[in-house]
Amino acid sequence: MFVSTVRRSLMGLVALGMATTAAPALAAPAQHHPVVHLTQHSATARGTSFGGTVIGGPARGTVELQEHRGHLLWHTVATSDFTPHGFLLKYPTTTASYRVRVPLHTWYNTTKWFARTHPSFHQQGGAVSKAVHVTAPVRTASSHKWVVGIGDSYMSGEGASYAGYGPWCGRWHDNWMPWKDCKVSDTSDRWWISAFGSSLRDTYPGDFAQPIPQPGLTDRSTYSVDLSGVRCHRSASALMYWNRSDYAAMNLACSGAVVDTDRAKGKPGVDFVDEQTQSHGRITGQALQLQRFATKALAQGDDISVVSLSIGGNDIGFGDIVADCVERFLTPLKSACWKPDSGSAARVAYDNGNGLGKARDAVVTAGRNIVHALDAAGVPRGRYTIAVQTYPMGVPPASQFQNDFGGDSGYGRQGIGGCGLTNGDLDFFNGAFGDLLKNRTIQGASALRREFGDVPVTVVDATHAVRDHQLCSNRVHYPATRSAGNNTNTPAWAGDWGGRTGGWITPVIVNCMGSDDWKTCYESDSPATLYPTLWKAVDGSGGYRSPGWYEGIEQMKQLPVHPNYWGQRALATCHSLIAPDPAAVGKVMHCVPKGGDLDAYGRPAMTVTPGGDL
Repeated sequence: MFVSTVRRSLMGLVALGMATTAAPALAAPAQHHPVVHLTQHSATARGTSFGGTVIGGPARGTVELQEHRGHLLWHTVATSDFTPHGFLLKYPTTTASYRVRVPLHTWYNTTKWFARTHPSFHQQGGAVSKAVHVTAPVRTASSHKWVVGIGDSYMSGEGASYAGYGPWCGRWHDNWMPWKDCKVSDTSDRWWISAFGSSLRDTYPGDFAQPIPQPGLTDRSTYSVDLSGVRCHRSASALMYWNRSDYAAMNLACSGAVVDTDRAKGKPGVDFVDEQTQSHGRITGQALQLQRFATKALAQGDDISVVSLSIGGNDIGFGDIVADCVERFLTPLKSACWKPDSGSAARVAYDNGNGLGKARDAVVTAGRNIVHALDAAGVPRGRYTIAVQTYPMGVPPASQFQNDFGGDSGYGRQGIGGCGLTNGDLDFFNGAFGDLLKNRTIQGASALRREFGDVPVTVVDATHAVRDHQLCSNRVHYPATRSAGNNTNTPAWAGDWGGRTGGWITPVIVNCMGSDDWKTCYESDSPATLYPTLWKAVDGSGGYRSPGWYEGIEQMKQLPVHPNYWGQRALATCHSLIAPDPAAVGKVMHCVPKGGDLDAYGRPAMTVTPGGDL
């Protein structure tokens, strides 16, 4: 029974991003025709504010600001919430017409049912206000230097809700190994320590088009953009947020992105797609988002200084590779994924004739599209740097594994530490596989530099940026409130200690949430029961089969095996030291932890050393 459950639950469990289908239909709504009243709009040098009310609908929901793009095309450029007191949207407007819309999904999870009962209203695509014409303001404020994040989950900030280990056993270990001395309450699991408040809106404000606070950016809301895609998990701790008053940041990356937009999953790639889809609304490629943002920034006297790029992991199927390895670890008599004859996803990707070549190709294509986007926006070449990041190695070599988490077989490593890999797997990822993936990324950056000789390109080699803070590393320190022998140490928490000596990678989560048939997820093995702290951060209510149940499960699939809050802060240090440095152009720059210190910006201190030339 356990093995079959593991096989079912591991599919899609580790994601550099995943997608979902529509949730089950809700009960029939009351018959009404909501109305949006746009009562005021005022333009300033920093943008335009739009205020109004929604009448005839629910008390609370979402409003979208739409810009007229010609004929019948209206494009959503910003979103906000409305309450009984009304709504307020801010946007750096150009000379164009704008309107405010309440989308259908504010009330109903299925538009098909609503279309049958409200055909005329459905054809409008929701309740809309009257259009108003706005003339672009002239900006007088001082300029900003922008760092823009492009790419996948290692750029967007996936995993930010996690800030360190809780008890090694956790609720899951309590249930599976009751003879161990692990006393975690029924209502709180300290196995998962949250870094942000109690909801996804706190952890991933970018997903809701909310401005992310940062030093030196007085009016952040004027730089809201069309954040295309669902569950992009753009966090406020992502690496482009340097916490420096002389740089501002824009996060356009999307968890789960491959280099070409995935329309089926609703994930914008690093391209120029701009399409309306049936399942995921309008999808705008990250390159086109960059072009539009850069155009507005330049028009207001700002500079695009750095474009940080992480891409290629999803293109080689890294999420499936890790999931396959963990499944093999938990399945008796199944060959470990590192073995040459195992037929594992890792060996297939590594051994094919162009081993991991898709990672190199993704960097070249994405970089090329970044240059073309900034060319179209009028950003001069030579004024910005493309900083290509290699992937951090999130697990330690076997020699540095925390042996108290369990041996080379059995369920201990996964159930206690969230790291179900054999010693051979650990050394394979830290050796041959990891080296090849790093080299493919560097090869892509080198090809990009050769193609665009007038564009500064550097590589931020983050391969060892979480060294000594990796998942299940014996270098991670824990408060010794209980003996280490019974696997029940109390963990580091989300304070300074987490940044100095704690773990910086999110654990693998295994339970029924990974099942394609999510209806078979019973309360006893549901994430709401096994990981209540994490579940509350995802779902908000914390209840089993609560209104956000299905969406919460899909959200949780994306979190494991990513730099957590502190890991992302460490990467921010790396990029802030390397990207602005003219001496780093055309080079591979290695970045490693400095040894338990925090820098002046509250981030883990890091050491940078030059490597070879591109």
